[in-house]
Amino acid sequence: MTENRSTLLLEVVDSAGDACWRGLDRVELQSTPAHTFDEWQSGDIPVNVAHQPGTRIGVVDYLESGVGHGDGGIYAVAVVDVAAELVHGLFASPEITCDALHVQERHSYRLDRRRESFGTLTATRSTLDGVGLVARTAGVTSTRVQAWRGDYRDPIDWGAIVSRRPPEILLRAKAAARYDLRTSRPHKLRIHRPADHGVVDELEVRSGRVELRTTGWYPGVLAVRASA
Repeated sequence: MTENRSTLLLEVVDSAGDACWRGLDRVELQSTPAHTFDEWQSGDIPVNVAHQPGTRIGVVDYLESGVGHGDGGIYAVAVVDVAAELVHGLFASPEITCDALHVQERHSYRLDRRRESFGTLTATRSTLDGVGLVARTAGVTSTRVQAWRGDYRDPIDWGAIVSRRPPEILLRAKAAARYDLRTSRPHKLRIHRPADHGVVDELEVRSGRVELRTTGWYPGVLAVRASA
């Protein structure tokens, strides 16, 4: 068993992909629904610590959307060089490039507190650039990170992981993993849509939102970029 390596299940976005960033006189809103992400994403999507530069601890191996797991969002399976106990229960905060950002400004120095709004709220194109592991995320809703000791791509570690009856998405990630995934990164990662292939686990679909909760008091977007 690889003690200082763990396999993670991460929620990238829920089906709506709503996020909000509040400042003193400015609120930024963005919606990146799951369907706005292209079928093919980068094969090298890093996982880092709280979006801090130079803290890459792993990489995303598998992406899935539709009614395969959860409630229509995008989920990722990743392997990181951190003990599972240290990351289990955190949140996944996506780093997204998209073509939308809606801004509301309130000029506090004005007596009438007039607000101005501009920009586009809902994206039509979204790309996943990375994922940060954080204590509080900026999405409107999010599920907590699930972590298992070991590397699911390693035959010995996988035996221990599967004995704990992981969710079906982890089994699908294992089945889709290339033989050389531990040593070589693919150029692109496909967002798998198991509902299109008749392999959806009914119980998993019905129970997928059990862990769903609000993200607490913090309403800010930790990482967001808008493209032209």
